[in-house]
Amino acid sequence: MAIGIAERGIDLSLGRGDRHGDSEGLIGAVARGVGAVATWFSARRERSAMRRELVGLSDRDLADMGLSRCDVHYVFDKDFAVSRAAERAALCGRFRQSAG
Repeated sequence: MAIGIAERGIDLSLGRGDRHGDSEGLIGAVARGVGAVATWFSARRERSAMRRELVGLSDRDLADMGLSRCDVHYVFDKDFAVSRAAERAALCGRFRQSAG
């Protein structure tokens, strides 16, 4: 005799659902996953467009922003941003000391 899914205690429901028919179970998880992937692709496309724009700038324009041509590849790296902020803080501190 075969034991059914209910007897095994396996829950195949799609979630609790609410009065509007939305579920927070499997369908909700899949929807959140698809949304996260779509957000990731959108952000990646935006970063690529910004990187192409930076590559198209002249060396002087990049220098005005405090970047060199080799920095363009790392602009969106979090560690790069932290290290640049530390360098700028140190530079500003030295400037203030020499001015004061």
